[in-house]
Amino acid sequence: MRLEAGAEDLLQIRWEFCKRPPNDLAARALKYLEGMKHAARKRKQALTHSVQESKEWVDFKWNAESKGAGRLMFDEGSSRVFIIERSGGKGSSIVAEAHRIFDSFGTHQEILPWRVLGFEVRLPRDIKLEKFKFLTGRLTLQFKGKGISLTAERWSLADKILEKHDLLEWARGLIGDGEAYFTPYSLSLLLKPKLPWQRVTEAYVRHDAEGNRLLVLKAQHRNRPPSLEWLP
Repeated sequence: MRLEAGAEDLLQIRWEFCKRPPNDLAARALKYLEGMKHAARKRKQALTHSVQESKEWVDFKWNAESKGAGRLMFDEGSSRVFIIERSGGKGSSIVAEAHRIFDSFGTHQEILPWRVLGFEVRLPRDIKLEKFKFLTGRLTLQFKGKGISLTAERWSLADKILEKHDLLEWARGLIGDGEAYFTPYSLSLLLKPKLPWQRVTEAYVRHDAEGNRLLVLKAQHRNRPPSLEWLP
């Protein structure tokens, strides 16, 4: 996987399946760096590198006409060796940022987090993002999975919204006039279908007073109700 903001400003993640933990991560890191060094010689460039080992991973740095920092690690849950590498121009400062990326990296087997602009939902891995929309004061993500369609929303300026409506009134205006249930942390709405072939609509609405926002998770499904844990 490769993310770039210019010819030299890159974040790359590579992986390889391994049935068992590799014996020597440092040897793999050195082999990778020697390959880079060989490619640099072909371009008539000099490349230097260093490696630092720890118990769980190997960190490395390299310098040529550009520079980079990386981490090589084995993830037991996915049985994969990962190389995470941040690179930039020779005058750039990337090491601190690279280590923040390395330390936040993780794999997820059953539940996948989806995060954007401070908003997060955690969904089963078969549920995929289909569409998104960013409007002033409102962020919308639409997902689809087996037997379920989901819409997750974050509304800003909750204090202004709740000056005009209470939470239940606002939620019913957005989702529909369903049966309402209150929990200590959220409001849930259930809209039963009028016809046998129609889907059930269920929604969770949460007022995050500290963040001054309203969080909504609406699902249409057949026998696959959403979980409040999907809206942490």
